[in-house]
Amino acid sequence: MERTKWTDDMLDQRFASMDEKFDLLFTEIRELRREMRDGFAELRKYLRSEIGQVRAEMGQLRAAMDQLQGEMLALHRQMNRLIGAFAVAALGLVATSHF
Repeated sequence: MERTKWTDDMLDQRFASMDEKFDLLFTEIRELRREMRDGFAELRKYLRSEIGQVRAEMGQLRAAMDQLQGEMLALHRQMNRLIGAFAVAALGLVATSHF
């Protein structure tokens, strides 16, 4: 089997072909980078919007929890008064039944 000799013309063609393929590859990489930059920019906008909504909802939740805490404190005070009233009434019954 005879070995092919690479002439200058053959080498030039081969390198030209390689240059074309690398140029295509570099073009595709640039397009991919552009698409990724655009995609990440959209993702950033979306995430900022979502985070803003979550913060707003957390603020509403915090306000609702503060209101609930106030209502629970009021209920606690009312229950303490009722228990105190029942204790006084029970002591009154005990006192009147012994005297």
